[in-house]
Amino acid sequence: MFVFTVISTLVFTTAELHQSFAQSTGEYSGGFNGAVNLELRADLSQDSIPLPHYWKASGWCPPEPYSSMATYANSESTWQNHAHIASVPRRGVKYMRIHNLLFLVTVPKQSDPTYLLPRDFNFTGLDKLLDLLVIEFGFAIGFEIMGNPLFEGNVSSNIGVFTSWKSSQQLQSWKTMVKALAEHVIGRYGIDLVSQWRWEAWNEPDHNCNSKSKFKANIDCDLQSWLGYFDACAQGLKEVNPNLLWGGPGAGAAMMSTPFLTAMLQHVSTARENGSNSTALDFVQWHEKGVATNTAADVAIVAHIRNVSPAIAATIITGNEEVDPLGGWNKVVEWRGDSTYPAAVSRILNMHQHALRENETDVIYAYHSNDNSFLNYGDAWFDQRTLVVRFLMNETGATEVLRKPILNVMALLSLMGTRKYHVTGSPDPQQSPFGIMVTSRTSPTEAHELEISVLMYNADGVTNNCTAPACDVNASVTLHGLSEWISRASLKNRWRVSSVVQACITHFRIDQTHGNPRALWTSFGGPSNPYPSPEQFALMRNATEIDVLERRFLTLPTSSTNSSDVSPLPLTLSTILPQPAVSMFHVCILTTPVPDIPSAAHSLAARVTPTLSPPTVFLRWRAPSTGSACIATYIIEYSISGSRDFQRVNKRDTIFEAFVHAQESINSKDFGASLAGTATGCYRVQAVSVWGESGSYSNTVCV
Repeated sequence: MFVFTVISTLVFTTAELHQSFAQSTGEYSGGFNGAVNLELRADLSQDSIPLPHYWKASGWCPPEPYSSMATYANSESTWQNHAHIASVPRRGVKYMRIHNLLFLVTVPKQSDPTYLLPRDFNFTGLDKLLDLLVIEFGFAIGFEIMGNPLFEGNVSSNIGVFTSWKSSQQLQSWKTMVKALAEHVIGRYGIDLVSQWRWEAWNEPDHNCNSKSKFKANIDCDLQSWLGYFDACAQGLKEVNPNLLWGGPGAGAAMMSTPFLTAMLQHVSTARENGSNSTALDFVQWHEKGVATNTAADVAIVAHIRNVSPAIAATIITGNEEVDPLGGWNKVVEWRGDSTYPAAVSRILNMHQHALRENETDVIYAYHSNDNSFLNYGDAWFDQRTLVVRFLMNETGATEVLRKPILNVMALLSLMGTRKYHVTGSPDPQQSPFGIMVTSRTSPTEAHELEISVLMYNADGVTNNCTAPACDVNASVTLHGLSEWISRASLKNRWRVSSVVQACITHFRIDQTHGNPRALWTSFGGPSNPYPSPEQFALMRNATEIDVLERRFLTLPTSSTNSSDVSPLPLTLSTILPQPAVSMFHVCILTTPVPDIPSAAHSLAARVTPTLSPPTVFLRWRAPSTGSACIATYIIEYSISGSRDFQRVNKRDTIFEAFVHAQESINSKDFGASLAGTATGCYRVQAVSVWGESGSYSNTVCV
């Protein structure tokens, strides 16, 4: 066996942090004005645990009235929103969960809800949105079986065909609809894709399943009829294909004070004990927001699940799918637009990993989602629970959508490894603003590369009342045992490894001065400047890229050597983290003398946006499927002629798989023509690895 050792010396400069660490570990013995010195160790053979990327999900709800959902779903804003989210590298956001999809389904006029046949359901409107999400953007769907099919010719009304789940005939028609829906999407997208979807019960029955709210869809409901609805959905899905995943209850903040979770667990347990296939349950999910600094509510929910049904708790996935720092997506708070939000999300993930995956061994916490793919109101800009900021340029009719720092942290999390190392003595993430996660992986493209990712954050919930530099964290992480780890990992992959290997360390940073387009917008006037100029948009787009504080190259030994060209081990990674901030050290290790060249970026597509001044083109592509996965940047090139004189147009490096090009920003002298007014020309994209190797060009697209 061999040991992968991590030794960290962390210097915390605030008495509050010293005190919280002392309370959480009992190990701090220094004065509050002194440094905290920690020796942190991880044993690769004993302490490494699997780290599936269970946080790769988001979701949204259409604005009311839900009868207008088709207009919202087919809007330019919605397209740009999903295009940005889908561009996170390594499919860092895989699942898209959506409320009220059944409002996109129609039935013939005068349909009787007690007797509906499969042919009565028209899925054309639903197909248009799902085609966008599944085919164009590659998302797996979190399909909430939620909404009420509208009558053809009267889709402007919220009155749908179903009126009550207390009617057994209507529940039978509901099952017919679910079965027809499942058959339809499998026929359209294939079982391989649809079997990855998560079919979920109606959102938050604890708030809306009653004779007053009627689920905001005119469907009368109580606990007993909700269980009938639950069974109708389960039966409809499983009769089509038993591999379709069905779960619930999707209850919200009132879950522990209302009976839905308990009733569902007891109902399913009874059916299992009796050998009945009248219902099914593949996962348990709930919504518990406002968890910025502790996981007590989620721990209590998991304990309740375990107490009611130990068999369910031990055998199926559980998870909080709305684990957002603050409830109320439309609440306007400044921190949702800056680095506070990504720092808080990083801490929340680490807290749940620690409390529910490492300290709870008889549950399977494997679903963890933020519900933040909404689009901001026109006068809220950066400050609602969204991944992007939308500018509705009413003076020109154009829409501009930019990434926020919260979407950038999803890109950093996509770089995390698939094995996590327990760091003995590290601060309890529920007690300390500082946290660390050390992970590793073999290259996802099977190149001869190993990766180590060290995530660090400094987040005091969403308050961050401490001003710099008082709350700065000076962190120095020293990695021991690299030689042994590289050799063993190479042997496992049947790679020959030389006595020395090359390493590249990239330090990404998100904080209030790095990658903060909101601060730039504020300097332009903020709300008093609702229609930024093209020049201001260009600067804000540049600010959306993730800053690289450092990229350095080392030669590391895999065995004893006296070469003066080899960097001494152990390896030390150091930084000063302000509050709030997130750092990601991404260490790529090349185990062969010659790096694998990344293959061509592929599936390049271009969309001309409604913006005319300047003409703007939204470009999307997919990452190389082979060769080096350690991508330093994509180079986006443009030619006005389409056959020659391609020039790079992205001024900053990007690891995202999308780029928005405002053509007027091109120097017309360089291209020999003015581009004002109409988008024109051709594009191609090339991936460049951290080793400096350029892949082949993608396909060329012209507009």
